[in-house]
Amino acid sequence: MGKKSRGKERIATNLVVKEKISREKEKVAINLVVKEKISGAKGRIATNLVVKEKISRVKERIATNLAVKEKISRAKGRIATNLVVKEKISRVKGRIATNLAVKKR
Repeated sequence: MGKKSRGKERIATNLVVKEKISREKEKVAINLVVKEKISGAKGRIATNLVVKEKISRVKERIATNLAVKEKISRAKGRIATNLVVKEKISRVKGRIATNLAVKKR
């Protein structure tokens, strides 16, 4: 009878070992899935950072363009003012010339 009990014991031990191996395999599989998800998340984060960087550069360009447009607008305003002033000066000169011509007669 002793031999049979050792055989049963060995089978029981093997079942326990197989169960432990099975659990370890499961843990390894779960860890791989988790690592894959983390890897995917890291990839997404990296992509998002690149996109944000590009958006930031675009915003910077837009801000620069707006500043340039504002400067151009102010320059146009100054040019327009200068033209008006020149036109007024021209009219005044014309009046002076007319007055001088009338006085000479």
